[in-house]
Amino acid sequence: MPVHAVTLRQFCSGILGSGDLETKLSPPHQQDGAPLDDSDPGHPLYINHPVRNPEIAMASGLPNLPRVGALKDPEARIQCLARFAHHELMAVELFAWALLRWPELPAELRREFTRALADEQRHCRMYIDRVVDLGGSFFKPPYSNYFWKHVPAMSKSPHGPSAFLAAMGLTLEQANLDFTLMYRDAFTAAGDKKSADVMQRIHDDEVRHVALAARWIKLLGPPGTDIIEAYTEAVPFPLSAARAKGRQFDVTSRRRAGLGQPFIDFVRDAQSSQNRKQAKRPARDEARAPKGSPLLYPNIGGEELPGKAGAVITDTTAPTLRLWRMLFGPQARFLPVVVQKDAGIPIERLHRKWWPEGLGPMPERAAFDWLDGATGVVPWISTARLPLHPTSDGPRSRCASAGVVARVHDKAFAHAVAREEHMVPSQIRDSMLVLDSETLLADDAAIQQMEQKIAQWPGELGHNFTLKPRLGTSGRGRVPGVDGKVDSPAVRGALKRLSRRGGAILEPWLKRKVDLCAQMHVSDDGDVTLLGTMEQIVAPSGVYIGHRGEFDSRGRVFTGGQYEEQLREAAAITARRAYAEGFHGPCGIDAFSFELPDAEGGPREILRSLVEFNARFTMGTIAIGLLRRTLDRAREALALEPGERRAFYFGLDTPEGGWEAGVETVPGRKLLIPLWRDDHDSVKPALLFAETREALDEVVARAPRVKRKRPPVRKANVA
Repeated sequence: MPVHAVTLRQFCSGILGSGDLETKLSPPHQQDGAPLDDSDPGHPLYINHPVRNPEIAMASGLPNLPRVGALKDPEARIQCLARFAHHELMAVELFAWALLRWPELPAELRREFTRALADEQRHCRMYIDRVVDLGGSFFKPPYSNYFWKHVPAMSKSPHGPSAFLAAMGLTLEQANLDFTLMYRDAFTAAGDKKSADVMQRIHDDEVRHVALAARWIKLLGPPGTDIIEAYTEAVPFPLSAARAKGRQFDVTSRRRAGLGQPFIDFVRDAQSSQNRKQAKRPARDEARAPKGSPLLYPNIGGEELPGKAGAVITDTTAPTLRLWRMLFGPQARFLPVVVQKDAGIPIERLHRKWWPEGLGPMPERAAFDWLDGATGVVPWISTARLPLHPTSDGPRSRCASAGVVARVHDKAFAHAVAREEHMVPSQIRDSMLVLDSETLLADDAAIQQMEQKIAQWPGELGHNFTLKPRLGTSGRGRVPGVDGKVDSPAVRGALKRLSRRGGAILEPWLKRKVDLCAQMHVSDDGDVTLLGTMEQIVAPSGVYIGHRGEFDSRGRVFTGGQYEEQLREAAAITARRAYAEGFHGPCGIDAFSFELPDAEGGPREILRSLVEFNARFTMGTIAIGLLRRTLDRAREALALEPGERRAFYFGLDTPEGGWEAGVETVPGRKLLIPLWRDDHDSVKPALLFAETREALDEVVARAPRVKRKRPPVRKANVA
């Protein structure tokens, strides 16, 4: 350490500007033992390479370490320990580099970086001492400059210190959780217990360093930042989750570091770019996709499995994806999906006759103006999975980042907005409880919190409840409960699963009258376009069945009910709040009305105008887009004039008795537009138009209300 170093800045500058090992390993305090002064960190200082004396020089392209099976040879152990010592030396330098590069770091984080730097110095000395004990020398260069190769990318990253945390703590040091244990066991097998003990001590310190990175990468992001999304966005290329692990993946140490199960699964399942390139290539139809065409990423349900690197097309999701494609122009293509045998259906199936005859001539433009300019990868929902697709290195459409989507798609976001904007009915305002992932893993504490909340509910709410995942769709994953019995096998058994879904929200089970929605688009500049409001038709389980509403001669869509204005106001407020968080793109809100007894004991209907915010494409967006595709035919068939409205119903499945039989019951003018037929020549999705909403009541009442069977799906990876 320089003789006059009294500040942390001088100390870090000495580490990087002095070439000798002793200076680099001098402890971070003044000569008299007093702490280094960090009251004035100074201006940002970027150093692209440390000064090194010849005896510790670095180079590229060095040979691999000896195999673990060769460690019975003392020379092989010396080579490994010397290389490990140099890894620690580079870590010392990189922590000093980060303290100089980002002087604006919070004071607490600067102190933690300084403590981590001291740990790395100690590790380096421990390894060097073992090298000397075994009769070797550390001063046998060159050493690999692998860590320093990532400095330019970290320095230039728009994510700033989060890029360093992702690279250093959550990639290199997380991988060392596995490597330290692997070499501990290898040294033990070779009879070198002292070296094995060194590996264990360093492993324990690495757990703390990984915990530091995991905690601060969330703290440096906006409130509610998800670690998977934060890591995926910030980690500098070519580092990735695939490099954050060893061959022997240790879950226990990652749990000790506070990494949640979703992030642990995300790292364990991550594939290297080399493995992805060796996957099946796109189908011939995909290879011929014109340059600049929208490449649709079919990750329906992506919010439910944030750490899984794949998208699967099944008989359940295929109809939605086929309908989704109809919103785009003829050049749109699906990104190919690799599926294991019997896991799903081939992507080519969605490209055959993708435009149904029932919709007339194939259009040249998209259904919405904001889709006409879409190019590159267009995901159903922007998630951490998207960068794992090899094609995603190319151009990407202007969709919101995965981290932003994770925050605003979380049901806790809608809950907070509804409370802050006074959109929660007074009768249920204090009845909800938001639970995070960590709380749910502490079973007894979570159960106790929920019991206390339910005990506070007013008598008119009863004590039946629902526990919903914060990241979910179509009612999947929710757990019902009756009479306030929270401590049940069903609830306890679901807590870990709900933790993997971002946490949960406890709500009273209400007698719903009508389900509603509003669909919007938020531009890059924050302009909110209300696409329409509709009534949602859903099964009691939450599974989607269809939409209905009213439309005018310009294609504007309305619920046609009493809550139109409240719903539109809630949609505009929520979309603007989402934009303030960084969101833009297609989106929607869900709402519903419910019944409670009034003072005389009779039914009283109340609107809950904001239940969820869907930061993605939705079936509501599809329904409005298809209506626009058929607007000319509907206007003519129903004699629709300016200033008038007509009714429509979009159904995903065939009503009981068939569409044709249902149409016969509709009075007045009507129009049925089938989209396609199944293998039994029965119309499946269809649009039905009529003069009034009441005219469609019987058809809507016969819509299938049972939950559709979901075929078993094995894990699949994107091509």
